[in-house]
Amino acid sequence: MPKITRWLLIGLVLAAGVGHIGTSVAFTDQSPRDQAMPTPPVGTASIAGRVVILIDRQLTPVRRALVTLQSDGAAPVATDTDTDGRYRLDRLPAGVYRVVIDKPGFVPVLQGTRHAFDPPGSFDLKAEQALTMDVEMQRGAALEGRVVNDSGEPVVNFAVSAVRLTYGPHGKRPSLVRQAMTDDLGRYRIHTLPAGDYYIDAALDPKVVTGPITQVGGTGFARTYYPGTPRLEEARAVSVSVGQDLDRLDFTLTSVPLAKITGSVIDSAGSPVANAGPVSDGAGRMTLPPPMMTVRLQAVGFSSVPVMSNTPMGRSEFGTAVVPPGDYWLMATVLSPSGGPPEFGVQRLSVNGQDLANVTIATGKSAVVTGHVEVDGRTSVVPANLQVLSFPTEFDLPTPPGGPAVGAPANVGADGSFTLNGVFGPGVVQLARLPVGWAVKSVWLGDREITDAPVDFKPTPDPQSLRIVITQGLGAVSGVLQNEQGRPVGASRVVIFGHDDQEWGARSRFIKSVEAGADGRFSLDGLLPGDYFIAATDYLEDGSWMDPDVLWRLKPAALPVTVTAGQRLTVTLRVR
Repeated sequence: MPKITRWLLIGLVLAAGVGHIGTSVAFTDQSPRDQAMPTPPVGTASIAGRVVILIDRQLTPVRRALVTLQSDGAAPVATDTDTDGRYRLDRLPAGVYRVVIDKPGFVPVLQGTRHAFDPPGSFDLKAEQALTMDVEMQRGAALEGRVVNDSGEPVVNFAVSAVRLTYGPHGKRPSLVRQAMTDDLGRYRIHTLPAGDYYIDAALDPKVVTGPITQVGGTGFARTYYPGTPRLEEARAVSVSVGQDLDRLDFTLTSVPLAKITGSVIDSAGSPVANAGPVSDGAGRMTLPPPMMTVRLQAVGFSSVPVMSNTPMGRSEFGTAVVPPGDYWLMATVLSPSGGPPEFGVQRLSVNGQDLANVTIATGKSAVVTGHVEVDGRTSVVPANLQVLSFPTEFDLPTPPGGPAVGAPANVGADGSFTLNGVFGPGVVQLARLPVGWAVKSVWLGDREITDAPVDFKPTPDPQSLRIVITQGLGAVSGVLQNEQGRPVGASRVVIFGHDDQEWGARSRFIKSVEAGADGRFSLDGLLPGDYFIAATDYLEDGSWMDPDVLWRLKPAALPVTVTAGQRLTVTLRVR
């Protein structure tokens, strides 16, 4: 059998999780070869190789696979493999590149500790270098089933999605991996999936999360997760191995009452707000000016993508798409005609199938917060380029098209002073761009400590005073990872988290993680003094260590440690 280097950069097409929070790895049905690409610069390097699959212990060429070479700041270049699975890209400029392989039904073979949804790796290509890279593929997994309505009839042209949970600053979110449409018998087949755990959902329009699926007499079908529930927390994950086909994944769409929300917006002066209608530019052309108000509906808990409301031009009324039962934030942003700070308004609504009419959103001015960043409670020179922001904890502030940035961070001056404008809604005060070796010790609003606590700032006649204390009095933990036989274990994940579970959560100052090197050694620096747990595991998805559920699973095998300012603790951990 020919020898092949299993060099592999995961060739997964990145796409927005349509109908789901976040951006995720997605295999799309549209091939990039159908999309126009800019002309790339010309260089003297080249890359060539074969794309193959192992069948019956023989390396078989993968024909007509699309090989795309990507580089930051440069246009991608692409080619197809020939009948022998070979590809070649010439006249390449020197740079840092990534390889993406796209072939329906095939996924890359993973090597070492790389996982299917890890970000693509990169490599350096030097001038006049002729690089040879062979890539081995394997069969992708597939999910099959049938979707019916509550009468047992097939639903046609419904989008059925394989989604996975990803982690971000607001916690876990469902993100689209791949999608298929149901046929005339309600059948679906989602293919080209890497091995892993997936949730399956069905909806008519993947671009509308809280819109109707089918509406008949005030009822419709909500987004439904296998085995037949509108709630993600009640859904059942499906696991597939390499190349596995799982069938009979049938489920019934959930029928729910649907409702509409209509109303109007008034500003802080009590005046109705209306978007302007079309205006003439003097040359016979009609244009639409930027909207003065933006209305948005968002499910409570960030559980779905916000849905823009329908606001007719020239009118002050708004109307939403029909929505299934649930709790929602209804938000409005109003621009100032004079170019001043925008106003905001928000209401929490419970929808239970009854239309909500004449809802009034009253907007108000945002808060202004001034303050100082101090070093260990005393006036001192602070690091340069710091920024202060209020990170939202309940909802995303809507930014109107053409309007100023909402919730933009404030720059900290050389004397530590800052002014934070446009603060609205509950948020946690955060300090960005802290250099290595520094950490936020505490945050004070007057004489009240608000470190890590959401604060709903309200506009006041005088700006509110904030004090942020930073420190270099930090500790560190380093050590080595070993297996049960006492040998070093490389490329595993180390997580350290606060002893108090009240300190767990997204963006916590008491959680840090690092991947150990190939020799099993690791170092966690910049730790606030206190009691912690530290644990090692072979793999965690990026950001998942901020999830309290993940930390509860790690805790039983974790080692308790105490971090002291100015000292480095050395430990040996067993990988679980």
